[in-house]
Amino acid sequence: MSENIASVHHLEKLSDYERFFHTKAYIKGKSDSFTNEKELMRKCEYASLNKFRIHRKAWVNLERPIPIKYLRAIGVSLDTLRFTVELDGEEYEQALSLPFSPRKAVIRVMPTIFSTVELPEGVNEEDAIFVLKKMSRKIGKYCFINFDNVKTVFAEPDGFVFAKFYPPMVEIRKDLIIASHDGAAIGKVRLK
Repeated sequence: MSENIASVHHLEKLSDYERFFHTKAYIKGKSDSFTNEKELMRKCEYASLNKFRIHRKAWVNLERPIPIKYLRAIGVSLDTLRFTVELDGEEYEQALSLPFSPRKAVIRVMPTIFSTVELPEGVNEEDAIFVLKKMSRKIGKYCFINFDNVKTVFAEPDGFVFAKFYPPMVEIRKDLIIASHDGAAIGKVRLK
């Protein structure tokens, strides 16, 4: 690779993990190096500088689909972009292997109304899931624990426990790239 991309760093704890770290850093670096905003706006076929600035900020943060013409205009190599996504995937796998010690669980009281419950201090993931499952059955509501953009574990009142994962995936299409935000592409995984 001709680009300077940081290699995977060893994650010490879950809070060290940042989803899309390398991909965002690469795009931001390229974007920041292109300082003629009006020329860039014209290349991307925008009429409003304000709208372009809003979209540019969202693109750098992978919060909205990024037009390929913007990436080309700032000098992003799609091969290097694929490499950064691979690095992000490796870090995601590292994050999954770290011990989880959740502090809180959430109860869905009713649609759009949630309540937070403190878990016992120092509880590990397996014990937290047991507590979550027991709590869900007892109160007859579904509950979940969120693990910092890595995964969410849900427990339903009937005892069904499943996880939704959030791997850093990027879909590269002919005219734009789309970063996955919700993990929906891989679906639910039943847990014991």
